Amino acid sequence: IRLVQMELSELVTLARKKYPDESILQGSLHFFPFKSECFDWVFTLETLEHCPSPRAFLYEINRVLKPGGLMVLSCPPFMTEPLAWVARYVFGFHGEGPHRFLSSNKVKGIIKEAGFTLLDHKSTVLIPCGPDSMQKFGQILEPYIQRNPLGELCIRQFFYARKE
Repeated sequence: IRLVQMELSELVTLARKKYPDESILQGSLHFFPFKSECFDWVFTLETLEHCPSPRAFLYEINRVLKPGGLMVLSCPPFMTEPLAWVARYVFGFHGEGPHRFLSSNKVKGIIKEAGFTLLDHKSTVLIPCGPDSMQKFGQILEPYIQRNPLGELCIRQFFYARKE
């Protein structure tokens, strides 16, 4: 496996120092420094919500994937925005910077529009904090809320798609 990582910020310098043997490139959300159709897989975790143009981002992923290539994308759904406010103002967690949380249906539409076939969609982390027993209860409920509106209450959504 050849793994290539892309960083958007100046943190690329720190990452290269800490991991000198890793391939870490600097790019942008709408133009990747890679040739077309050069990857079998693209993993993008918690990035889509920070894109000024989610469509342009997904079209760029499509560009660098080989035909039949696979994408794994995670992002928080629209319904978790109030949780982000609470975490930021009550618990003092840092803000994520500019973001726009999209509904899972909106993300699915953009994935299709960008030339992908959605293979699966999973909601995860229903209860992100509290006693272990409460979090475990949330994990038990997660399989039962996958394909209904309650799944939007989970703080992570994973989308698995193939380039057409």
